[in-house]
Amino acid sequence: MALKFREVPQTRTKGSQVAEQILDAIRSGQYAGGDRLPPERDLAAAMGVSRGSVREAIGALQVVGILQSRVGDGTYVAPAGAREVKSGVSALLEAGVDLLEIWKGKEEIEVLLLEAAARAATDEEIEAMSATLARMAEGVKRRDYRKYLVSNVRFHLAIAKAARSPSLEKVENALLRVTQQIYSAAERGRDEAAAEHLDRALEVHRKILDVLRERNPDGARRAMRRHFDEVARFIKSAFG
Repeated sequence: MALKFREVPQTRTKGSQVAEQILDAIRSGQYAGGDRLPPERDLAAAMGVSRGSVREAIGALQVVGILQSRVGDGTYVAPAGAREVKSGVSALLEAGVDLLEIWKGKEEIEVLLLEAAARAATDEEIEAMSATLARMAEGVKRRDYRKYLVSNVRFHLAIAKAARSPSLEKVENALLRVTQQIYSAAERGRDEAAAEHLDRALEVHRKILDVLRERNPDGARRAMRRHFDEVARFIKSAFG
């Protein structure tokens, strides 16, 4: 059967365009949840790219829970992958956001938001964040990953609101939807890695709260970089 993929043009990142074509194929119904994708070499030949570009795209779609790789058996659309294609990831792609740059962009935005919040947050807002952090700590203690994740999202949304930047706050809201998918996919991939990540992540968030209490914009960048370094370690451990 001839593969219904087109050759990738040279104008944009090849890995991103490969990812978008795979998403288009799922969105159109060519592949449904549980379906096996063609081998990497066949996808690469159909799109006129290297197998490295295909692996890059597949890796990105695994991180957000769209695809699953089975050792020795190939790559499959995740059971809920077809539904997730219509979620925040798809919306960002349709808005022209490069899937492979989302995570790096999120880090830069959150650094800016934390720096601004360290200058502008009220005492009441900081105490509300402290209460959210306490709920996060409870989730960590119980190894309740879902409780941790909900508190984590609320914590970062509170930082975005305290930064007094409506435009960046809107971007952060969109990016947090992607973060939820990344974390959920990683949790499914490696329960042990997720559990170990919780303790380290909680400590990093405590450092972020300290920066806010100290009204220390200079420390904000270091605290948020440390946060993203920890998340990167978790993602690497969970997905290899």
